[in-house]
Amino acid sequence: MNKITYITYQVFPNEKANTIQTMRMLQSMNMFIKDTKLIFPDRGKFNKKIDDIKKFYEIEENFDIEKFPHRLPFNRINMKRFEKYNFIISSFVWSFKTIKKYSKSISNQEIIMTRTHWVLYFASSNKNKVIYECHKFSKVDNLVFKKLAKISYAEAEETALAFHPGKVVSSEREISFEGDATYEFDIQSIHGYEVKVDVNAATGEIEEANIELYEIGVEKEN
Repeated sequence: MNKITYITYQVFPNEKANTIQTMRMLQSMNMFIKDTKLIFPDRGKFNKKIDDIKKFYEIEENFDIEKFPHRLPFNRINMKRFEKYNFIISSFVWSFKTIKKYSKSISNQEIIMTRTHWVLYFASSNKNKVIYECHKFSKVDNLVFKKLAKISYAEAEETALAFHPGKVVSSEREISFEGDATYEFDIQSIHGYEVKVDVNAATGEIEEANIELYEIGVEKEN
């Protein structure tokens, strides 16, 4: 990985915790990955100049900040009842246009990072490598996983239990940097220990299985 492009529908600058967290994270990443870029919507009069944004967050690191045009009228509608729908539509359109422009020029060594649902959806659809910063699971996240998965949860669970009999005590869904979807199952064995079994959601094959030893904080791979 030699480049990270963080594409987000956030508003900069403002004092909300999510924007401060994003800027501090980019500052830290830029210490190790020099080719780091932030892309966010250009909302015209609502935005300040790039230098003013860096000054606001006290950024001295030399990572790129780019505003991608956002010429939609939704933010001009002040009716409170439509605010949620305006945001969803606006975010959808901006994310689609942004990924359409940048995805073709992104190399295999470059990672797109985002906390915006629709950026995740369109970037994954284009087979880009994506790191998704999820603070609240949404219907869009579920839609992305379903798009990548070729087998159902029930089929994956059956495969995991056939590999290692027992009782499923917890499960998760994961999308890797390479865009692979995985079902993860924690299985309580008849002997009392837990085994984490990962099933590829596209192929239905076992990816890996680990014995989980919580009392000493390590995993032992089978």
